[in-house]
Amino acid sequence: MTPEPSIHLSGSSRPGHALLRPAFLLVLGLSCPVAFGESLIKCWTNQEGIRECGHQIPPEFSQDEHITLNPKGVQVGHSEKATTLEVYRDIELKRRALAKEEIEEKSRRRRDEVLSRLYSSPEDLIAERDENLGIIKVRVQSAENAMERLEHQKATYLEAYEKARFENDTARSSQFLVYLATTEEDMSRQLKFLQEKREEMKSIEIKYDRDLKRFIELRKNKAESEAKDDSAP
Repeated sequence: MTPEPSIHLSGSSRPGHALLRPAFLLVLGLSCPVAFGESLIKCWTNQEGIRECGHQIPPEFSQDEHITLNPKGVQVGHSEKATTLEVYRDIELKRRALAKEEIEEKSRRRRDEVLSRLYSSPEDLIAERDENLGIIKVRVQSAENAMERLEHQKATYLEAYEKARFENDTARSSQFLVYLATTEEDMSRQLKFLQEKREEMKSIEIKYDRDLKRFIELRKNKAESEAKDDSAP
């Protein structure tokens, strides 16, 4: 027969009465109404694994698991061990990771639906990719031609500025400085445009490469599934 767990009444100064059974608490609560009145009794486990009881939980154990007894010794409450900040953070990180996985899964399913609905073959994807890239390439080529013209224009203005400066023609040299500054601004805008379009082309290539691989995978999975259905009795 399993022995009943022993309880140590916190604050007791008599060693012989250090371990008290729950039944004793019942008798003690009924026989000492003045001492205990209607106060509830808290029971917790100390660092040595011994159950202690009292009307107030020591601060060092206040966040640990404990139970509450009424004056008759009947359990009327139970408090789990408080969750620490580290545990809260771990729970929150796991929750966010799970939410991210769910969002990514929904996004993947939507992409799969779009691929299956819009394209009938890998060639459709390739043709669409090449068409989109072709449009951007035309704009890139136009911007590159404009850059060449601006570079030639800058060289012309610079030469004219040096000549006016050599001739001490302050008015003309100042004018060509303005032209040079305007040309450099135009070149800066064209360069930024070229960088953006080249990055856009890279993004398109990456997107269609990913979609093409996924489309082929979906077709393969579909074919395998249909083959299994056909072979089923």
